Amino acid sequence: MSTPTQEAFDELYWSVQQPAVQKARGLSYYSALALANQLVQEGYVFDAAVVAWGYDPFLITQERLGYGYTWIPSAGMPPITIAPGLTQAGVPSYDPAIVPPGGIPVTWNVTAAMFPGPTPTSATA
Repeated sequence: MSTPTQEAFDELYWSVQQPAVQKARGLSYYSALALANQLVQEGYVFDAAVVAWGYDPFLITQERLGYGYTWIPSAGMPPITIAPGLTQAGVPSYDPAIVPPGGIPVTWNVTAAMFPGPTPTSATA
């Protein structure tokens, strides 16, 4: 897939988010942080850099692809400890071939399936 325009990608990126996550778009920094914290607690999968910190989806995706990232942790997951291609004794290497459960693929081809909502829980009697 060729690189989309910034405007087209940003619109696509936000359009595939869950409706609860879309509410963060355009919020002030602290309001977005508060909402993001609530969404993590509820079990939503989203990119903290975009939703909580207000990074531009196109620019952060372009940057990540340039550094070799194929996936990033969703909000609430442990952070990546070492960049792709680097090694350090005692530090697990970044594996670009395996997207862990809850991880978000880094791609221009974003889809709603990459950003699921909370798993419904059933009440047991």
